[in-house]
Amino acid sequence: MDTSQSQDLQHTLSYLHNEINRIEAIAETLSTRARDHYHQLTNYDDKGLTDMAVEEQHAARQLATIQKMCITMAGKLGQLNEDGNGDQGWESGQVDQTH
Repeated sequence: MDTSQSQDLQHTLSYLHNEINRIEAIAETLSTRARDHYHQLTNYDDKGLTDMAVEEQHAARQLATIQKMCITMAGKLGQLNEDGNGDQGWESGQVDQTH
């Protein structure tokens, strides 16, 4: 692989790593909000609100799964970049909070 291709690969890996970290941070925020909604909605004695609370709880679990997947993928991308291009200062699970 020539230098230009190597740099393109490095930039692509870096971009994917940053975007996956953003997705992870967003999923964490949404999951936390869904859990909060679940706890708030279950305080009312209303079947409709309880049903909504269960849906919020399900959404929170799905978002937590997405978050874990993103952490794993970001770690793998960081490892690929380190293995192929030297240490770029990436840490597995590091989150870019810009979203």
